[in-house]
Amino acid sequence: MSANALRCALMTTAIAIVPAIVHAQTVPVETIVVTGHRQGGAAAIAPSVAPLEAVQPTSVVSGDFIQKNFAPATNYDEAIKFTPSTFDIAPNGPGLAESQAISIRGFQDGQFNVTFDGIPWQDSNDFTHHTTSYFMAHDLGQITVDRGPGTGATIGDATFGGTVYMLSKAPSEEMSFNPYVSYGSFNTLLYGFELDSGAIDQTDGTRIMLDLENLHSDGLSDQ
Repeated sequence: MSANALRCALMTTAIAIVPAIVHAQTVPVETIVVTGHRQGGAAAIAPSVAPLEAVQPTSVVSGDFIQKNFAPATNYDEAIKFTPSTFDIAPNGPGLAESQAISIRGFQDGQFNVTFDGIPWQDSNDFTHHTTSYFMAHDLGQITVDRGPGTGATIGDATFGGTVYMLSKAPSEEMSFNPYVSYGSFNTLLYGFELDSGAIDQTDGTRIMLDLENLHSDGLSDQ
């Protein structure tokens, strides 16, 4: 076979194959659609977030994170240790003994301020705080740790070491009665109920929440 004849045969073969390839590429393919619901991204599951409007180093622990990640008997000290530059150890399990090892940026308890719904509180003798005396995780709606000295409008004592702002959980807009019980290691038992009035029309939507609870434990240190 001459060179010209061979060249013509190859060209004929190539021309014959091209339409088949083009036809194969135009075959319709089944469409698959994947949908999902965004849950808020990393900010929704992060232990704490820094507000963009903050003028000092600030971290906010949401009520949703507190309710989903801590034992019901936990106090505020267990929640704030998930913020930067904060240290704490529960000496007898969460909420079962007073935590005296809290520090924020190296400032020990008594050297920073703690407020609840804007009201500062501390021991009657000095500026220290008794973590087991008042607020459990079930009643907390948000905790903000301000690692700066605050401003002239900051209310409280020993604000030079920072301020821990606790906010109570917001009452429900619907009337409800929610009993709860929790049992854990070392015969730890927490039980109680939450009663929400819902929005009261006669008082321009005022809402009232009543939470009664009782906590008992043998404790790790007593074993």
